[in-house]
Amino acid sequence: MALSFSTQSFARFGSIVGISKGGDKKTLEYEDDQNLFEVLTGAGVLSADGTCNGNVACGKCQVKVVSGNVPAAEDDEKELLDGAPAGARLACAITLGGDQNGAVFQVL
Repeated sequence: MALSFSTQSFARFGSIVGISKGGDKKTLEYEDDQNLFEVLTGAGVLSADGTCNGNVACGKCQVKVVSGNVPAAEDDEKELLDGAPAGARLACAITLGGDQNGAVFQVL
């Protein structure tokens, strides 16, 4: 008798804190591999108006990583951040995973 196992994978979840430009803080849940831009705009912490809708093309979704572990910026993101405040990142260039659980992001 052969055993069979489901190949269904289960997504992992985490939470971050998003701080709007006005200083309002929200604890937000995310699923692994979800984009930070999607999480922040979906919760109303960041406006998508006038942006490239998360395509790393306009540089308008700037955030500051207040705390937490985020991988270094890629070259295309760095180009869009030229002249931005020190420590700025693009929300659309950050993919959330287990390492970002508990991180805090401030919209610039």
